[in-house]
Amino acid sequence: MSGIRSDGSWRNWAGNQRSRPVRIARPTSESEVVDLVLEAATDGLRVRVVGAGHSFTAIARTDDVLVTLDDMAGSVAVDDATGRVRVRAGTRLCDLNPQLEAVGLAMSNLGDIAYQSVAGAISTSTHGTGLGFRSIAADVVGLRLVTGDGSVVVLDDDHDPDLRDVARVGLGALGVVTEVTLQCVPSFNLHAVEEILPINDVLASFDGWAETTDHTEFFWMPHTANVQVKRNTRTTEAPPPARNARHAMRRRWKRFKNKELLENVAFGALNHLGRLRPSLIPRLNGQVLADAGRAEYLTTSYDVFASPRRVRFYEMEYAVPRQHGLAAFRRVQALIDSLDRPISFPIEFRVLGGDDIPLSTASGRDSCFIAVHVFRGTPYEDYFRGVEEIMDDYDGRPHWGKLHFQTAGTLAGRYPAWDRFQVARERLDPRRLFANDYLDRVIGPCALPPGDQGDVGGRSVDPGKRGVVGVALGVVEPDQALGIIQAVLHYVAHQCPLQQLVPVRHRHERALTVLHHVVQEAHPDAPSGDRRIPCRGMLVGEQVPDGARRRLRQGYSQSRLPEPGRPTQARKRRPHLELVVGDRIGGPHRTPQPGEDDDLAVHPTPHTRRERRVVEGVV
Repeated sequence: MSGIRSDGSWRNWAGNQRSRPVRIARPTSESEVVDLVLEAATDGLRVRVVGAGHSFTAIARTDDVLVTLDDMAGSVAVDDATGRVRVRAGTRLCDLNPQLEAVGLAMSNLGDIAYQSVAGAISTSTHGTGLGFRSIAADVVGLRLVTGDGSVVVLDDDHDPDLRDVARVGLGALGVVTEVTLQCVPSFNLHAVEEILPINDVLASFDGWAETTDHTEFFWMPHTANVQVKRNTRTTEAPPPARNARHAMRRRWKRFKNKELLENVAFGALNHLGRLRPSLIPRLNGQVLADAGRAEYLTTSYDVFASPRRVRFYEMEYAVPRQHGLAAFRRVQALIDSLDRPISFPIEFRVLGGDDIPLSTASGRDSCFIAVHVFRGTPYEDYFRGVEEIMDDYDGRPHWGKLHFQTAGTLAGRYPAWDRFQVARERLDPRRLFANDYLDRVIGPCALPPGDQGDVGGRSVDPGKRGVVGVALGVVEPDQALGIIQAVLHYVAHQCPLQQLVPVRHRHERALTVLHHVVQEAHPDAPSGDRRIPCRGMLVGEQVPDGARRRLRQGYSQSRLPEPGRPTQARKRRPHLELVVGDRIGGPHRTPQPGEDDDLAVHPTPHTRRERRVVEGVV
């Protein structure tokens, strides 16, 4: 279910993310993971790991090396005294839950599906519901991961617990997780009550239910006045035994009817019909709730938490502070009424306790989660952008594995411990071996946020120092250069006016050509302001000439620095670039005189993907 196909391509569960990796790796051991990481680094390729492929974003997408850990699954050890369980990273939650039940344990909380791998679930901050409970990653007490230089790092209570706490939600950007230690709880059952109630009554009562019921959530079908409410109470009481074989058969039939026939087969058929005839959707939505009815049952926790999801869809989910959750939901209701196209999928509303994980969507605050969906193949951009605008008003945090339009610039201020993650990333993967376009967009290609002192490219950068500010960015491929430039500008713009940022030398490389035009013509606020243009998922100052941007994308090299807007002769080649840029405050562009440090230069490197060098910036 990782999405890897027989022709060597990959696509996610929803079908909206696809790629054709250069290499697909299926390691069976940690040592094989080390080998593939080192090989990828030698070949100049980046590495991404895919779990179940259930993320809707491009978080796992790569055209370089795609790694599936499907052959690294199963539990390793169970500590009966502490309830801690070591599992291999590729283990699927749906397989792990029965294994835990067999030894009298359970995960403390789960989402409403269990297809994900353990590593994938924690890495994207997957969560369930319940104000007194936290995300799945909050139960991680130990990790093993392979970092960008091939080292194996052990993180637990005795080995760098601070880094462990950061890496619990790592987005796959810190390394390849090979093993996870989970703090489990004694197995328990859930007494579930599911019923259809008027939406206004539910909104008025929800806060009270959230505080008095272990796990509460509701699903509102748009264009109707009712919702399905689910309230689950933890208990050690055993499910009542069936009175006879016929009674047992009726139980199984009722669950099959509700979970498979109604929630999947019938619901899928109604969505196909609604896609063909959108005007029927409001009436069809009413029929969905009418068929659901009331259900009350008691069974194993994971059988209640997670349900089969066979109707494919696209999803966006936001976490907002708990106190704003219901207000945000009401605004989403109003938005749906204003859309040109009816919505056929429910809006899900959950609540969760806060945690202390830097990139957890519930970091530092109790949160309400609002998830919106559309049937696969249905246009969604206007709907999802409208929802995102609402969530922006409440400092909403998007689920890392679900669709959104945010960037690192818009997200950094919403996470109090954002800087802790960036420092950890610089430590574990300074060369960005585990990056991809999505991560470049949402957490940035450079490690340290603007204005902070830290280590960049192996050298200490003091933003308060005047004179020359150099930033060594190492070896990059030409098609990564736009992201590099954006990161440099975003960093240096906080140190001095952009007009004073000039390269000392520009040896006919197109990356510096683009940088030259940005520096000379862009507004000082271009890296974080409104004057920006999208380019391969990155944002660069709007004054970059189209010709230079096009040549940069196509992998061309220029023979001279062009004037703005004028094309130049280009010849095809694909060298690496070593980019070092900086600021000479108060002086115009000039070439260094003999004896001066050539500290801010762009050097072409040999035409091989195997040679790696690092140029140090001068501070």
